[in-house]
Amino acid sequence: MGGASGSDQLSALREEIRKVGKSTRCWRWASLPLCVPTVRIAVGSPAVFLATWRFFPRLSFGALVNDLSLTALLFGCVLSLLVAPIYRGLRSIRLRRRLAVVPPDQLSGLLLPLLSDPARDTRKLAGALLRDFGVPAEVSPATAPGARGDEVSPADGAP
Repeated sequence: MGGASGSDQLSALREEIRKVGKSTRCWRWASLPLCVPTVRIAVGSPAVFLATWRFFPRLSFGALVNDLSLTALLFGCVLSLLVAPIYRGLRSIRLRRRLAVVPPDQLSGLLLPLLSDPARDTRKLAGALLRDFGVPAEVSPATAPGARGDEVSPADGAP
């Protein structure tokens, strides 16, 4: 990728990664209503349980409904929590294929700015892509701090 068309392609890839981050957030919020019907079942089933228990103390239908509603609540909430990571993972597979042709030096220039993107999902996606391609997250390695003069040397610490 060289020249103006190469920078245009890099910009398009960067925008695509941002778009995936934004759409992941949309999927996260769109999946929250999966919890609503299960919460309604979980709240309503104890009422059914209490009503049936009062008239039919040995009837286990209320307990069955209560168990099923709690299972549905758990399933709906877990499903809503997994939608966004699954979507981000599936979209990252497609992005990896497109980024495989980008040279490593341009790849770091493409992904490093996305680590400071306001969208959390974009930052997660950029970090995962950096790790997958083995691009260091630092522009240059940090140097060791200089000596201050008041540190204990190994010889001073020995009795």
